[in-house]
Amino acid sequence: MKKVFSLVLLIIVVILSIEFIITKLTKTYTNNYKLYVDKEEFDITEKYLKDNGDTYDIEIKNGNHSFYYAIDNNFNKQKKIINKIEFFKNNDDLCIYPVLKNKEPSYIMCSSNGNLYSSYTYGDQGYINNVINTLQEKGYKFDKVGNEKTNKFGTTTVYPENIRNNDYITLWQYKGIYVISNKTQRSVVVLPFDKYENKLGYLVDKYYIIPDYTNSNVLEFSSVKVINILTLKQFTINLKYILSSSTYINGVVDGKLYYTDPSNLLQISVDPKSEKVELVGDVDKGGKLYNGKWENANIYDFTNSEIQFKNTISIDNEYKDIKESASSYYYYTNDGSIYQALKNHTDKPILIYRASGINNLNVINNDIYYIVNDTLYNFNIINGINKLISDNDLIYNNYNRISVYR
Repeated sequence: MKKVFSLVLLIIVVILSIEFIITKLTKTYTNNYKLYVDKEEFDITEKYLKDNGDTYDIEIKNGNHSFYYAIDNNFNKQKKIINKIEFFKNNDDLCIYPVLKNKEPSYIMCSSNGNLYSSYTYGDQGYINNVINTLQEKGYKFDKVGNEKTNKFGTTTVYPENIRNNDYITLWQYKGIYVISNKTQRSVVVLPFDKYENKLGYLVDKYYIIPDYTNSNVLEFSSVKVINILTLKQFTINLKYILSSSTYINGVVDGKLYYTDPSNLLQISVDPKSEKVELVGDVDKGGKLYNGKWENANIYDFTNSEIQFKNTISIDNEYKDIKESASSYYYYTNDGSIYQALKNHTDKPILIYRASGINNLNVINNDIYYIVNDTLYNFNIINGINKLISDNDLIYNNYNRISVYR
């Protein structure tokens, strides 16, 4: 009897071990299934994508309505992660709330005339309030109300309890930066004079890079100051070249900041982690463009206008700014509207939020940071809108003032 028990136990262990190994090695799969709710049929295409932010790409269809969700893999790659769909019809429109396994949080999405909306942008907000009330009566939880408790730091009002534990906000303060978290607010002075416009200061990962200006009348620089915003330690990187006051930033790729000096026909990269500087472009080398991949360019093209690196995506809408999340989304703005587009469904953007005068857009994972008037906000489609910091000076000068590191 003991031998039989041992053999059965061994077989179980072997089967579980094989399943564990297969699960660990799985990088992608597609699973199709149906859910029936109150005689309504929902067709679900569920794709697990390890190399796309370790997420599930989910399409939900009901009649002529299609919904698109990217859901983080908090399910150990299990299949059929949607247990149920709560749905609400408003004439020809349809709003859904997918109920996930393990009580993972979800959110409302609405389909109207072939367009997709979050609960914050759907046209009939009275209807949305009824939907939320119905879901709350069923035990589902919604927006966390932002905390209004504040601290004062100089001229800046801080809402510490609304700032994530691992977020660090930098605010340009003319001679340097404020570094603000939910626990501390600190000031770092770098320049010997006020620099009103922060044209060339930039946060690269945890390193804030500022040109090492020595004269307020001649804004040339041959070195940069670097601040580690976690430790506040500073160091200087010699650029090996003198860059003129017409220098501008192309962007950041792979932890390197790219500057172009159109007056001297130079393009360089600065790597704050390794403290290395590389000559990327000049008259002989040409220049470098980045649009999701590197391309060679004529260095003189960089003198006609300020060229910024950017991702190019194929979408129907015009957009002013685009950010790529570490998960499965692109985010972009258009006339005060913020859209979310799955990387595998860029033709089906979701209008997730609207606010007049949005600027300084930052995206970390699926958290959106932006300034309106004098306030920096955080928006998350699940947790809602929270104030983070306010400063009256942002009304008059908001250009490149705010960055966020997680």
